[in-house]
Amino acid sequence: MKNISYEIAKKLVDAGFKKGDELGCPMSVAVIDAARDLVAFGKQDGAAQISIDLAMKKAFTAKSFNMPSDVVGSISSPGSPIYGIEGTDSRLVLFAGGIPLETSSGEVIGAIGVSGGPVDLDESVAQAVIEHFEQIREQ
Repeated sequence: MKNISYEIAKKLVDAGFKKGDELGCPMSVAVIDAARDLVAFGKQDGAAQISIDLAMKKAFTAKSFNMPSDVVGSISSPGSPIYGIEGTDSRLVLFAGGIPLETSSGEVIGAIGVSGGPVDLDESVAQAVIEHFEQIREQ
C-alpha cells in the first residue's frame, strides 16, 4: 500500500465520528494521502465551523513533517531551530490532532487530522482513529 485508499479513509472518518460520539463531542475528520491531497472528509452535525479548516491543517502538518502535529509544535517552540515555521505556510497547525498514517514497515502513506473539541479530546479521537487504522492495516 503506497497511498491511503478511499475505502480505508472512509472507515477512518467513521472511526473518528464513533469516538467523538463516545466523548460527546462532534468532530471533523480529514484523511489525506501521501501527496497531501484530501481523500476523505466528514463533519458531524454540531461540530464547530472552524473544525473543518483545523482538521485539514492538522493532517497537512502531520504529513508535511511525517510526525504528529503536536510534536511539530514542541520542536518549533521559541529558541528551537524551526521556531516560527508556522509563519511559512498558512496550512500548518502546531497542536494535537494530526497524525501520520504508516504502513507496518514505517512508510508514511497519508495522515489524519481531527478537530472539534478541546485539544485533549482531539488527541483522544486521533489516537482512536490510528488504533482503528492499525487494526485494518493488519488484516
